[in-house]
Amino acid sequence: MAPVDAAKLGIPVQRINEIVNGKRGITPDTAWLFAAAFGTTPEFWMNLQAVHDLACRRPTRTVPRLGAQTAARVAGRLHESSRRRRASAA
Repeated sequence: MAPVDAAKLGIPVQRINEIVNGKRGITPDTAWLFAAAFGTTPEFWMNLQAVHDLACRRPTRTVPRLGAQTAARVAGRLHESSRRRRASAA
């Protein structure tokens, strides 16, 4: 992979150094810039960030498993809430 030219991306060199050194995460804006620069997709960069975050922040405590009915009810409420947000944004 070629070195990242921060000036061509229009971002500070410090931001790239912080990302590379694990001191800063990849934001959606940066994901779009990296996708264009490297010929990938923004989802690729956001997925890398998500995998990194999950690996670094795995909880040490355990949580009891919910019953199927409770899980279905929670999932339904989350889906309905998401649907309402999308509808109000349109």
